[in-house]
Amino acid sequence: MNVTLPSGLFSLLGVVIMFLPVDYPPSRLTYMLTLTFTVIAYKLSMSSAMPTITYLTSIDKYQLCSAAIILFIAFETTAMGAAQGDDDETAGLALVDSICQLFAGGAWFALNWWWAQLMIADNRTRGTQFSKGGDDGASSAKTGGEPDRWQRFRRTTTTALIDDSRRISRDLGSSKSSAMF
Repeated sequence: MNVTLPSGLFSLLGVVIMFLPVDYPPSRLTYMLTLTFTVIAYKLSMSSAMPTITYLTSIDKYQLCSAAIILFIAFETTAMGAAQGDDDETAGLALVDSICQLFAGGAWFALNWWWAQLMIADNRTRGTQFSKGGDDGASSAKTGGEPDRWQRFRRTTTTALIDDSRRISRDLGSSKSSAMF
């Protein structure tokens, strides 16, 4: 949620930017460029927080689709600005812009609908696993069974986060002590 909510809001903001007047492209281009740079910076900052794996996770797919919506809007805004001309053309551009607004808004809605369905299904699966085996794996240890995959993932992820926080604390502590001397 901490990763996907900002990505979804960024792409929604891109759709909202499309409601600015088509006959004044500099404002739309400025906002879209700023939003594009914000998405790139956010993706770079999140990539350092995510584990390095060789395949795309559902969060990665969500972020890529959100970025694709924003890039589509940026290209559409650029094309609308380049096509500006007579007042007669502006009416035709307004129609094309409205169609692109519908497309971008529909893509945003479809993306978030997909994400919501994925999260609902994931929560149902987790609820079923926890009611069967417990959260800490104690019941599976009592029965002699192996803890399920989610419990193992939680343990390894928690251990990795604790190790990372200890390493960061150690690094910060060493930089403070070397800065004092």
